[in-house]
Amino acid sequence: MHPAYYFQETPSFFDDDTTLVWKRRDGESHYETALDREGLALFHRLLPALASNTVSLSTLRGRLDDEEWEFLQRMLHHGYVVPAPLRAPAVRRDHRLTLIGHSGIVFESPSSRVMLDPLFLVRARRDYNPIPAVLSEPLDAVIISHPHWDHLNFDSLVHLHPETEVVIPRLVHRPSISNLDMARMLRDFSFTRIVELEPWQTARVGRGRDVEVTALPYYGESVGLAPRDWMTVHVALGGRQAVCLVDAARDPYGDADQVVQEARRPFGRPDSLFAPASEFHYPLVHFNRIPFYLDRCFEVFTGGPTDVVRWATFSGARLVIPYALFHLTPWDLENDDNACDADVFRRGRVSTLAQRMRAAPDGPLCVMAPGDRLTWGGDERPLGRDIGDGVRLVQVLRA
Repeated sequence: MHPAYYFQETPSFFDDDTTLVWKRRDGESHYETALDREGLALFHRLLPALASNTVSLSTLRGRLDDEEWEFLQRMLHHGYVVPAPLRAPAVRRDHRLTLIGHSGIVFESPSSRVMLDPLFLVRARRDYNPIPAVLSEPLDAVIISHPHWDHLNFDSLVHLHPETEVVIPRLVHRPSISNLDMARMLRDFSFTRIVELEPWQTARVGRGRDVEVTALPYYGESVGLAPRDWMTVHVALGGRQAVCLVDAARDPYGDADQVVQEARRPFGRPDSLFAPASEFHYPLVHFNRIPFYLDRCFEVFTGGPTDVVRWATFSGARLVIPYALFHLTPWDLENDDNACDADVFRRGRVSTLAQRMRAAPDGPLCVMAPGDRLTWGGDERPLGRDIGDGVRLVQVLRA
């Protein structure tokens, strides 16, 4: 291990190449604006208002100075911003959680909306854009489990108001290439309300302070010997509990097995266990950064079907939901076997789980596609099916 490589100061987010790219829906052109601190402050105010469709142009005019208003008019004129009918704020009477895509989950109560690992945009996937659905109402808080691009995603965070509460693991160990100082990066990115949690600490978030987030230890995705302050999470709302293991598996410091077992002691049996099932393996050279390492052994990176079955047993979860599979649209779930066959590093697939675990309501396996929602309490809409214990699976975003 080379300390000069692993241990270094977290770089500043801004540089001369930092830009915000605006694209028209027809894909025919794009417009780039330099993203400095002053510009970022504008976009943090402007983009959430545009996404929600709950703020009129006249109201926006009162919030923007002349230069900012002129910029918005220019975007409207060239079709990068398109007017839409105003939408009345939604009224919720139930508690629910929605799998947005990959590891992104929105937890909602009648008064709060909190999202885990927000990933709204993936540059290589133009077919993925849940922003209109997710940001039609404000997010009160977001939870970021660790500093990989698909969890700490600045393309997505720029769409959130800077006063959005951000829950992250507290940096305890020395900053390194794998243990980035996320608090510093988020402050650099203009967020002002950052909540840092050490393992087993709990914070109440959301407008109604009725969503409880507890940081759990994270083991997996090893990238060498440098310790990391990452977290898996336990979320409680509406009398229900969810354990989200993100991309966990095992590493030199511990195993997700012990996390699942330890979490059951204070919290009891979870209602939902979100478990990684991709089973990515990478060559050891991927971790130790030695250019001429000749060993052809592979190291486990994320959990797979065998792990999920074991975690389901340890936790006693009522529902076990495979996720963190880079499923961004329902088509990705339907194409999961082909995606696994095409990826030399991936070994886990949803169909393997379906062969090993019985599906709800008789069993714990509950396969959700991006856009699917679990809901309990209050009034329910059509399209749902009962999966037991007062919970319904509702397809809300699927075509």
